[in-house]
Amino acid sequence: MDKLYILPLTNIVLFPGNIVGLVLNDEKLANNITHNWRFISLLVKDDKYNFYDYGCLCEVISVQKLYANTFIIQLKAFKRVKVFEVDFEDIYPYSSNFKILEEKKIPINEEELKTNLLNVAKNYIGILNVNSYYESMYKKDLCTLTDLLASIIRVKASIKQELLSQEDCIKRAYKLIELIQEILKRWPAKNIVLHNFINKPLIFTFYFN
Repeated sequence: MDKLYILPLTNIVLFPGNIVGLVLNDEKLANNITHNWRFISLLVKDDKYNFYDYGCLCEVISVQKLYANTFIIQLKAFKRVKVFEVDFEDIYPYSSNFKILEEKKIPINEEELKTNLLNVAKNYIGILNVNSYYESMYKKDLCTLTDLLASIIRVKASIKQELLSQEDCIKRAYKLIELIQEILKRWPAKNIVLHNFINKPLIFTFYFN
């Protein structure tokens, strides 16, 4: 199996379809990632540098050197990946033992479940009450829809990781419904305001050392 470097993340969980930008201040890691163009993003579990098992296969879209050891890297996450073993080259993590996961075909009424999910989500994500946005989201397949909504909701990274780790998108959809209902129950006035679902890349700083 191919060797892929790992991008450790401490405060963000990437889902398939996400496009983000990041500031990376480690030249060797940046070179490893950009030289190969593909890598695995994994959430760091604790300060002992353990990783969660599920991450995303990502691809570099563009890279720009700002100064010294600082780079801006724009990337896109494609598919879920389950990592079975992490090794290190010097201090840089990589894996040669992983599985790229494919979404399973949906055996039940997808339209009914999408409707239920979106009807709950529009109480939390205000822009879904606009017909054009609702219809745009409804046209997406269930697996894509669950990943998009999971990346939007504002919860702890560990909770998002649980959603990423759920390979079955039907179960993800039910979990999302339950999660959003719980958020609305605890904070009835809580509402996400989004200007556009296709946002500009999120810029955050990742410090490796």
